[in-house]
Amino acid sequence: MGGRAATVDEFAELFVFLASGKSGYTSGTIVTVDDGITSRGSVSQT
Repeated sequence: MGGRAATVDEFAELFVFLASGKSGYTSGTIVTVDDGITSRGSVSQT
């Protein structure tokens, strides 16, 4: 959790996973790419 925006390559890795057979049980969900901000419960004010 580095407090930075995701790179294009990081998004691409997600898309490759979702398009693969390994994501067979990943359905009907929103995949949030936000560096863990939502899991921390707040946005840093730096």
